[in-house]
Amino acid sequence: MIPDLSLILNLHDETHYLARTLRSTEEAARFAAASGISTELVIVLDRPAAQTQEWVDRYRAGCFAAIRSVVVNNGSLGPSRADGIAIAQGEYFVLADGDDLISFNMFVGLMQTARSAGPDVIVIPEYSFQFGEGYAVVGYFGHPQIGPLQILFAHPFVSRIMMRRDRFPGSGFRDLPLSAGYAYEDWHFNSDALARGMRIVTAPGTILFYRKRRTSLSAGSTRISVGHIPPTLLANPEILLPIAAADYADWESGSGRQRRQNLVENAAPLIGNFVSSTICRELVAAANRIDPAVDMRRYDGQQIWSNVFEPTVPGYAYYRICEAIGPRRFTDVFLLPYLARGGAEKYLLNIMSGLAELYPDTSILVLTGERVDGHSWLERLPPGTAFIDLCQIAPESSDGDLELLTLKLMQATAPDARIHLKHCVFAYRFWDRFARVLSKANRAILYRFLDPQYTVEQRRFLGGYEFDFISNHMETLHRIVADHQQIIDADRQRFDHRQERWCWLPTECRTMRSAEQIGARGGGWRGRLLWASRLDEQKRPHLLPQLAAALRRRGLQVGIDVYGAPLLQEFDPAELSCDGLDYRGAFDAFDELDCDAYDGFIYTAEFDGLPNVVLEALGAGLPVIAPDIGGLAEVVLPNQTGWLVPSHGSEPALVDGFCEAICQLYEDAERRRGMALAAVELIASRHGRAMFLRRLRHVFGERRW
Repeated sequence: MIPDLSLILNLHDETHYLARTLRSTEEAARFAAASGISTELVIVLDRPAAQTQEWVDRYRAGCFAAIRSVVVNNGSLGPSRADGIAIAQGEYFVLADGDDLISFNMFVGLMQTARSAGPDVIVIPEYSFQFGEGYAVVGYFGHPQIGPLQILFAHPFVSRIMMRRDRFPGSGFRDLPLSAGYAYEDWHFNSDALARGMRIVTAPGTILFYRKRRTSLSAGSTRISVGHIPPTLLANPEILLPIAAADYADWESGSGRQRRQNLVENAAPLIGNFVSSTICRELVAAANRIDPAVDMRRYDGQQIWSNVFEPTVPGYAYYRICEAIGPRRFTDVFLLPYLARGGAEKYLLNIMSGLAELYPDTSILVLTGERVDGHSWLERLPPGTAFIDLCQIAPESSDGDLELLTLKLMQATAPDARIHLKHCVFAYRFWDRFARVLSKANRAILYRFLDPQYTVEQRRFLGGYEFDFISNHMETLHRIVADHQQIIDADRQRFDHRQERWCWLPTECRTMRSAEQIGARGGGWRGRLLWASRLDEQKRPHLLPQLAAALRRRGLQVGIDVYGAPLLQEFDPAELSCDGLDYRGAFDAFDELDCDAYDGFIYTAEFDGLPNVVLEALGAGLPVIAPDIGGLAEVVLPNQTGWLVPSHGSEPALVDGFCEAICQLYEDAERRRGMALAAVELIASRHGRAMFLRRLRHVFGERRW
């Protein structure tokens, strides 16, 4: 005769607890038999300890319709549970672990609930009494209080599930052994079950007595793994949106939020009433007789909560993201702090457009994860690009929630996409947390521009944040892409392996003047120089008044026009008001400036890589005078396209160096015109569209990987 219920008991090395676990199970089986419910016991021994195997071999109990056992070699709970279900005979199955107890009414409560709720349900106990290393009482709500949007980012249920055996999917449980990767096969299973149309409900008045142990697999998984589940069907927008629409609409209306808030606030007294009830005390007393560690007094004053989380869970934000994206899949994901006007942003925008041109199947998702009032250059994104500001769409989410939103979105919509990382806290924090799992299927590209520098007691130091990130993630970064060779050479000197991962990809920069236009401009004296950049400390705008004064002392009647605005620090443009210096305000793009009105371009940054504004100045036919920093020596060629000023030494020495270079600029008009032509030719050959696409194809290959 087919039993009503198969209990799947998974064991490895629980001999110390087995007598208590099985006695608790036997009481539940006898109580169920009195109600006409037959139970079989299926024991799955996964790489069992010798004493555990011996204990099972000796075990006999007449309260079960049958006792079956199987030895497996999985080393993982998920496939071992599936092995037990495969040999089970019952109409329903329920999962069990070797160290927990259950209330004696468990099987009856589960069966009654399942039969009344219909075939497409998973039934769990209503309460969990945690004992051992910690004491707490948890009350569980099921459908409809807990919907798909709650389970996406935290598991609100327990692994002790019961369901019809004919509803168990062929895919079974994920194989998630204790490792540094994904975890929680029960959470993953329940998530996929909701995606398949199952509901999760609770059996009233039933209790799982959950033993908390520091050496348990669940505790180890929390410590070692990334703390999240593998990709789940539930996160796919085309699946989630229809099944979660009512849940989201209810929450969005406000009434759902209030109901959930009421459940959060009232959970403790509700559970407290149950703890003090007669039936609860009878069930706890029965468990206590089996294991005195289930001590009623230990629950007094301990934590009491429910699985109803606060209504600000990121699941609702994920729903909004899915609405914005729809059923799309992406080949490339860019992680940025925000989209601003800057050389790095222009570089990445050019890469996006280049990928779209080279690979017609390119589909791009841009995610920003740091708070900003607004974004720039959204109109420059390639057509069809999906842009999501995570901080805006999930304003109440923590940084950790934003990282989980990013992970979940990548799992569902970009499972094998390239992940492009711009240096920022958001991208680095995300990759620190999830590189272990994503780098197996996704290839990460880090964009390398510069190492920040700072001064302590007149000594120069490199900021190590970005370099340390590379050092920590050398094995998970597929490419490290830099816009100039100097930083590649410096990095390679510090690493003795994986040097092939560094790639040079020049910034694309169009020439704004032709040779004919340069010739028409002539080499006559204009007596004006251009400075255009951010008015931030790194760019050293405070040197400009000193430079203007030094030029006056030399009797050189040359004025400097200053364009820019502060971005990262406070700066008062009034400091630029002096003889020979004119502040002209902010600018949106370099080509807005009248470059024909100037004889040359001045750049004064303290440290940098290969700044875009210098390339644009050269492309406009302006000889450049700049400090010898970063990759500037690759384009500012002495007496050919400009002058490099030694960057070491005091500020007065630096100002003198600039003055000397400016004097040389004005010594020979014909040479100045020749330098302007050479500058345009260098940008056209080294940074033109053809070179950029050729190098882009070299970095990313003939076909998309």
